[in-house]
Amino acid sequence: MYAPKVYQALHGVFCIYKPASESMKSVIATLKGKLGSELNKMQPLRQESYCEGVTLYDSENSKTDLPVITTLPDLSDHRLVVGPRYLREDFHLGTTCNLSHHSSGVLG
Repeated sequence: MYAPKVYQALHGVFCIYKPASESMKSVIATLKGKLGSELNKMQPLRQESYCEGVTLYDSENSKTDLPVITTLPDLSDHRLVVGPRYLREDFHLGTTCNLSHHSSGVLG
């Protein structure tokens, strides 16, 4: 499954358990970080390629008149060039109820 399709499917409501030893802020920050790291591990959409015409040289170093079309990957959208696609700031999470630092329970 592709990461952008999973990201689009995240719009909705879900429940998560908050342990008693953590604050609401840290639970939400942990969840945002985990969502971002897991989506970044997933396969992105297919990387685009572009065609380029290249004129080859023959063995006697004389130029031939026939161009050869080669397909090269588009590196402007490569993972190592643009960095992580999903950051903590991309996720907007809210709760229906706030639990105190000492409380535990299910958040919705």
